[in-house]
Amino acid sequence: MEIERAILLRIARGEYVPGQKIPTCEALAVELGANKNTVSKAYRSLAQRGYLLTRAGFGTFIGKRSLRASPDQALDGITGLLALAAQEAKLSGLRET
Repeated sequence: MEIERAILLRIARGEYVPGQKIPTCEALAVELGANKNTVSKAYRSLAQRGYLLTRAGFGTFIGKRSLRASPDQALDGITGLLALAAQEAKLSGLRET
């Protein structure tokens, strides 16, 4: 779930744009200090939800996601991004007041 959130945050920030090729599972695993299989599962999950497009022999790309997400799906996505943003803020030294 954390890998998925990290990828979604990169999409939200504009670091990954539709059509862009993203790192291989191996490369992202090294970058994030994660297991390659965990990254692979995250890629599959995000592909099923329309965020990624995998082309055998060519790589994995950011998908052009339809804006027709259900309210529950949209809320889940936003909640996940907010949780990741809060976690990053804590790691950056920000504290609740």
